[in-house]
Amino acid sequence: MFRLATPSFVYPTGRCCNALHLAGMVDEVELLYCEHGELIDPWEIEVLRRLPVDYHIHLPMDLELDSPAAWRRMHAMADMLEVLSPTTYTLHPAAGPEFLAGVRDFASRFPGRVSVENVNGDLEVFRQLEHDDHLCYCLDVGHAVLFGTSVGGFLERWGHKVSHFHLHGVDGDRDHRELRHLDEAVLATVVDFARRHRRVISVEVFGMEPFVNSLQHLRNFCEQNHNPD
Repeated sequence: MFRLATPSFVYPTGRCCNALHLAGMVDEVELLYCEHGELIDPWEIEVLRRLPVDYHIHLPMDLELDSPAAWRRMHAMADMLEVLSPTTYTLHPAAGPEFLAGVRDFASRFPGRVSVENVNGDLEVFRQLEHDDHLCYCLDVGHAVLFGTSVGGFLERWGHKVSHFHLHGVDGDRDHRELRHLDEAVLATVVDFARRHRRVISVEVFGMEPFVNSLQHLRNFCEQNHNPD
């Protein structure tokens, strides 16, 4: 069976309220930290820690991880968030040797719990990191479809490193749409792999209606294909 997750922005409230309402609906909540300048509230962390749900962390998306200062910020955030025992810290790659050195150092602190996400069609960083055993990959299926990356090809080469999937539909040039906008052959590839290898699928849509509709779509698909979630 795969583990089901969704971001902490299904409800138009904060992370605590989202986690409270989503606990029992999903196995994990993907905690979104969108801005690197955001202060982490110790009270929020304590509330999250007490809820009956697991977490993984999406580290800030607005911070280019190409300098020692940027990585110091990542380490400081992880120091505060580690009490939640996240299944992974997901981050976006940057170009250049500074990113490679920084992510390797970061992963050495949390072996097997740091995942690099594909954000466009450039897969060079994944080739450069494929022999780093401490590092995992987060395959964003919507990004792959949007930029013409073969999901099956990615899994054939790097499936052993993929710990998490971000799953969402693509409608024209718009991603993070409901799952009904995702090709069923792609969905089948992801669900089959995640089920067989017990990976995490985060239904990465934002808003209650898209989440409910996508969850129902996924459940219907699994039932019809005899792959219950």
